[in-house]
Amino acid sequence: MTDLPPPPRLSILYDVHRVSRLVGELVEESLTDHEITGTEFALYSLLVVTGPSRVSEVAAGIAAPVATASKLIDRLEQRGDVEKTENPADGRSTLVTLTDAGRAAHKAAGPDFGVALRRVNTALGSAHDDVSWALSRLDHALREALAGHTVDSVRSAAPRRSVTYEGAPLTASEEVEVRRHIDYLRWRREQA
Repeated sequence: MTDLPPPPRLSILYDVHRVSRLVGELVEESLTDHEITGTEFALYSLLVVTGPSRVSEVAAGIAAPVATASKLIDRLEQRGDVEKTENPADGRSTLVTLTDAGRAAHKAAGPDFGVALRRVNTALGSAHDDVSWALSRLDHALREALAGHTVDSVRSAAPRRSVTYEGAPLTASEEVEVRRHIDYLRWRREQA
């Protein structure tokens, strides 16, 4: 693949679509020796981190419609990898939990997934944090776009603290770059 010319840069959505396909291919390749798909591994990983979760939370966590997540959860419940129980907090919703079999399947696939992840992290090198931050911003922007909002309108509604600067006036592009760096610093603080 490295001998091919870089693909054309058509739009951010085109780039993300292409990268999404490559991620899917890499994850599926890393799981070929396991009876678990990339989506299932993502769901198991989410439940390992969050613990028992409502179906709507699982759906949001794997970026799937609730109906799609429900069907996946039903299939995994039949397999014995997850179980559904009544939510004791409200009695109206269902909690999804990994079973011992689901945790074992996730644990067995983890090392092979980890190899793929390390290969990507090695290739990213020092750009890892920048890419992680950009993906976080992109995730937010995509969710806002799907909700019919723009990130700028949401951001302008939030209170801002101003930063003083006493040097020469910044160009518009420099000001955008400074705001992006401030957003990055805020994101990094949230990750700590």
